[in-house]
Amino acid sequence: MRSLPVYYIRHNWKEEEYQTIINTLFEDHKVGIHFENTKENQKDPFDPNSYHERAGKTSINCLNECNKVESLIVAAYKHHDKILIGKSETSSKGLFFSNDIEIKYLKLTDFKKVTIDAFPLPFLIAPPFSTFVKWHMGKISVNTFFFKKEKSFKIEMLLPWQLEILAEEWLRKKDIIKYKLYKTGGQMKSFDIVGVDDENNPIYVQVKHECSENTVNKFFGEIDSMENVKGYFFTIKIIGKVPDKISDEGLITFKEVINDFRNDKKYLEKLCYGF
Repeated sequence: MRSLPVYYIRHNWKEEEYQTIINTLFEDHKVGIHFENTKENQKDPFDPNSYHERAGKTSINCLNECNKVESLIVAAYKHHDKILIGKSETSSKGLFFSNDIEIKYLKLTDFKKVTIDAFPLPFLIAPPFSTFVKWHMGKISVNTFFFKKEKSFKIEMLLPWQLEILAEEWLRKKDIIKYKLYKTGGQMKSFDIVGVDDENNPIYVQVKHECSENTVNKFFGEIDSMENVKGYFFTIKIIGKVPDKISDEGLITFKEVINDFRNDKKYLEKLCYGF
């Protein structure tokens, strides 16, 4: 079964006068965008160059793409506890006005009304701050959910943040890390997971999808320069030869991690697909 491109749109205009518009879009199974600051002499509301804001250009581009090519759209609506996931109806874009507010809209077809318990991922880790964007991270999960595809787990399918979670859970499973000190991933420069063991010794962890021999060397070089610190490096694949001085204890392949979770297939599927 083919996969469709996936987009995410949020309708969360702050002004209360927009709530009626949001409700109408939800009830009519449409998605809509509104940007006012068009450039002078640019009157086509569907031309990205008519807008000053980058968000406006991006949103109009996405609407035009979905109008041209059938895509899956994940749509969130302010004050509605369900989202809509549906196919974009090609050649259905249009305009409507409400109290002089211009809304560019697109129709959804074959849609589903989805609750957080049925599909948590788009509720919990939606693209931040964006109005209408192509959602690369959600492509596999949304297509699998929408088309009811069979789940088949492969480690290569996991995104960087998912690998970080899996590494952290493995460290807990092995009783290596007791407490975490900072948010996993995020803005930390050198490490992805920082915590302590049961004796309060620091544990620093780096997680990579694939990496070079030099990356591994650099990490353990930093660890060796610190006192009473344990280091763990997780990766799917190392390009090049791993130096002999790197201990097997600190260098962990995700093949080993997956093997240790072999009896937790449902967990791996939920991590991978978000439901």
